[in-house]
Order: sequence, then C-alpha cells, then structure tokens
Amino acid sequence: MIPNYEKVDKLILEKDYVKATRLLISIVDNQSLSNQTAIEHFFSYLIILHEQRKALPYLKINKVPPKPIDMNFDIGRRFYFYLQILNLYGGKKLIYPYLEGVELTRPLQYRFMGSMYHINNDFDEAKELYREGLNLVIERDNFSYLHHPQMFNNFLAGCIYTKDFSKFWDSTEEFSKIKQLEKTTYKLLVEQYKALALAMDGKIEKSKKTYKQIYSKDFSDKIPASFSYIQALTQGIYKLKNNEHDSVDFLKTCGQKIYSHMIRNEISPTKYFSFFYFFKEFRNGNFDILGDKKYYPLPKFKVLNNEYGPEEFEELGDPSAPYFINIKTEEFYFGEGLNIRLPSEVKSIYYLTLAGDTGLNAEELSSLIHDDLDYSGLFLLNNRIKQITHRIKKKYNIPCAKVNGRITLEKSYRDKIKLLNTSRLTIKNNFSIKELCEHYQFSKSKGLKIVQNLIDNGLVVKQEDSYKKVNG
Repeated sequence: MIPNYEKVDKLILEKDYVKATRLLISIVDNQSLSNQTAIEHFFSYLIILHEQRKALPYLKINKVPPKPIDMNFDIGRRFYFYLQILNLYGGKKLIYPYLEGVELTRPLQYRFMGSMYHINNDFDEAKELYREGLNLVIERDNFSYLHHPQMFNNFLAGCIYTKDFSKFWDSTEEFSKIKQLEKTTYKLLVEQYKALALAMDGKIEKSKKTYKQIYSKDFSDKIPASFSYIQALTQGIYKLKNNEHDSVDFLKTCGQKIYSHMIRNEISPTKYFSFFYFFKEFRNGNFDILGDKKYYPLPKFKVLNNEYGPEEFEELGDPSAPYFINIKTEEFYFGEGLNIRLPSEVKSIYYLTLAGDTGLNAEELSSLIHDDLDYSGLFLLNNRIKQITHRIKKKYNIPCAKVNGRITLEKSYRDKIKLLNTSRLTIKNNFSIKELCEHYQFSKSKGLKIVQNLIDNGLVVKQEDSYKKVNG
C-alpha cells in the first residue's frame, strides 16, 4: 500500500520542514517501500528536506542484488537508493561501477541517476539523463510540483556549467510554455540561472538588470545570511570583472558559508571546491585562496569543462617531523623501524593528515584507501572505518575524533608527520634481495613479493643479479 503523502506535501509547501520530516518518517515502513512509486517519492521528499540518510533504516537490503541493477525488482531499487546516499557523501569511486548497464524507464529514475553524476560535476552525463527524464514528463503529461522541478533546474545548471549557452536559452524558452512550472521553485531559479549565464557570457549589464529584478536590490549589497550558491557565483563574476579590490574577500566570505554546509555533510566536497575553481576563468593572474585546502584529497572533477583535483606535491609538512609516509613508494616510519607496503591504517593517517581540520567522512575515506569494495564491504562501510580508526589509536597511538560524521586527526599529531609523494625509495640505488630484507627488516619470502610489487609499480628494475632504483 502506498503511504498517503498529501499532508507531507502540504507541510513542505508551507516550509514546515521539521514537521514534514517527522510525519514522513511516521507514515512509511519497510513493506510500503516495496512499491516503486512509494520509494521514489519517499526518497524525493528526503532530498527536499536534506535528510537522505534517514532512508538507511528503511532500505533493509538483506541480500546481494545481481549486476546490472534491475529496477524492476524491490532489492534492485533499494540498493540503487543506497548508492544514492553513498554518492552524496563523497563515495563516487565506490558507486560508479554499479551504475553501468542500469535500465531506466521512469522519470524519477532518470532524475536520481542524473543527480549521481550532477553531484560529482559530471554535467555532460547528468544533463543527458535529466533531458531523457524531462521528455517522459512532458510526453506523459504527469507533472509533479514537488518531484519534477529539480530535473528542469539541474538540466539548465548543467547547460551553464558546460557553457552550452545556446541549449540553455533554447530550453528556457521551451520550458516557459509549461504552465505547471509557474507555481514551483523553478520560476525563481530560472531567473537566477539567466543572470548567471549572462554574466558568464560577458553580458554584465544585462545580467545586473536581471539580478536586480530577482532580488530587488543592487548587486553590491552585502551577502545576506541566507544566500544562494548561484547568487554568490553571479556576484563573484561582477566583482572580478570590475576588478573590485574586495573581490577575494567576498569569495572567501562566500566560501566560508559554503564550507559550513560541507563539514555538516549537507553538500559534497566537490561542490565546495568547485566554487573557487569556477572563478579561475574570470580572474587574471594568481588565484590561490584555498590555502592548505588545495591538497584536500578528492577525486578529479570538472569545472567549466576544465579538470581539477588536489594540487600535486612532493613533500608536505615540517621537514624535521619525526615520522613520514610516502604514498608512492609505500614506505613509512613511525618510530619502530622503516616499513614498506602501506596498511589501511597508515593510508588513512596519510589522507586524514591531508584533509586537515576538515576531515573525511566514512565514504570519502573508504574511496581513498580501498581499491574496490565488494557488496558486503559497501554495507559494512561505516563499521570497517570504525575498526580502522580504532586500530590507528591502538597501534600508532594516534586518536581520531569524529564530529558531524567527519573523522579528523588532531593538529598536534598531524604536525609530527611529513607526507611524501615521490618515487625515491630510501634504499641505496643498487641492492640485492638480502639488502632489501635487511633495510626493511622482513623475511626473504616477503622481500620477493615486495620487490615484485616495486617492479610492477615502475619503482625498480631487475638487473642480472640485483635490482636498481628507477629514480636513484
């Protein structure tokens, strides 16, 4: 039986989100969510309310669904929404392999799949999926005031962020004929997008005119306590184009507000970092306002068709720090002899040190330390990370803190660790297996496995009766 969502609709339209969340949770159960429409609408409401994690207790995935995910079956749909949640919190690497070959037939299926790519700035893929979903909505004339506007909004955003301005303006003209959109959030958002598109296209005065009609105030006013991401992008372009002296301060202030949402896991790290890289195209000269955050470990992503990611480095931290980890050679030292081959705990220390005070959530950390996870690994992700942080404390005497779901290492511990990202091994240029085992203090059998791994990674080459470092 499909839950009666009418009262939830009413509360959301009245913007009483707390009551809407409570009511929504109270009227659904595991059995009712076996219905395809019921689970789609349930998850759609949670997106509106920014409460996607609240779906987890209701998904109750108790067996492994076959690949590709089949949305015609209850287990396939539940697993699909579980992937949605993993992806939202930085699990791009974990979930993308499971998206291949999924057959979509319903508008909201296209919307949710589009959002998987949209969140990660894969806008070309996202806008194609949104367009397919929109076509079905228009063809079937089954528009929903709460569940479908996001597809229109995000499709237009994808056009802007890929600089496909002709498609953007053609689509706004097309969508203006859909009367149902006039009573939704789309009407305000489309005007915000128009102001942004005009600014990006160099039509600053036309953009300012549109902006003033939306906000009923001049663009030079201070940022309000409640501001939109699009509004900040638009104002930022105005200031940079005019070479205003306070433009960097403006962007930093906006960035701090966006950052506060990121550390509460309300938006993805990709969206936060995209905000700053977006402005590189509109500013001449040096543009480094991220500071140490430019090393934050996250997957590469696109901004205005250019690819960005963490800034590369060879060495970070105090050169005299007592401990070190080299992610490339997999050597590390924590006071009890030099080691090689990084266990999950040391990889975690490396990436948590890079993440600084921002920290990483379980999904992000799992993406970084695991090459892949089987299905059971996905389900037990939080427990596995909890076990790893426990072993970090027990084995290396480094405690991990967790706030708002984000794991951090205290600065006093981070300051003792030097991070390296070079292919220079600490062993001498030419060495034998015996010398390798003595250098790292392990058995010959393990030494043979280690040296083969070094050869496979291009760090050493085999000679007639010894081995030679590639980077001596």
